[in-house]
Amino acid sequence: MLFITNREPKGSIKATAKAKPFQFDLDKNAPANTVFYCERKGERKYSEIGSASFMKRLKDSPSKQILLYIHGFSNRPEDHIFPRVEALQSMFDAREENLVEVVPLIWPCDNDFGIIKDY
Repeated sequence: MLFITNREPKGSIKATAKAKPFQFDLDKNAPANTVFYCERKGERKYSEIGSASFMKRLKDSPSKQILLYIHGFSNRPEDHIFPRVEALQSMFDAREENLVEVVPLIWPCDNDFGIIKDY
C-alpha cells in the first residue's frame, strides 16, 4: 500500500529519491518540514520510495480512480489508519477489481490517551 506522510520519522528527516527503510516516530507529533512518499510492505514494514517513484506507481496503477484517505485525530498508523484503509480497499475490491486505489495521507497525531487535554 502506498502512503504519504508528514510525520517525522525515526532517524534522518531528509527525504530521499532512493528507497530506504522508514519508521514512524510515534512519540513526536509535530509535522516534519518535508513530506515522505512511502510504501507499506506489511505490518510495521515501511519504505520511503520518493516522490518520482510514488507518482509513477500511481500513474501506472491499473485502478480507475485514486482515493486519498485523510484520517481523524488521535489515529496511529498500525492501530487505526492502515486497518481502516485495508477494510475500505477490500470493500472497493469486492465491488469491482481495480476500481479504486486507496492512498492514506498520514499526519501527526498524539501518541497518548485522552482527548480533553489535547483539544
